[in-house]
Amino acid sequence: RVAVIEDVITTGGSILQVVETLRDEGLVVEDAIVFLDREQGGRENLRRAGVRLHACMTVTQLWKAVG
Repeated sequence: RVAVIEDVITTGGSILQVVETLRDEGLVVEDAIVFLDREQGGRENLRRAGVRLHACMTVTQLWKAVG
């Protein structure tokens, strides 16, 4: 059982490639952890693949913080 860790998610494409590779090797991947969710569809794309996204911050939160 593993979690994928990435800095930023946009559409989730690169994370999904890693998830597919890991699953092909027999590992269980259900979670991805990112620092920043750019809120451009990645969360939904991961959800459809059975992966929960855990983001430290969204781009909306970032802009509010530096506002």
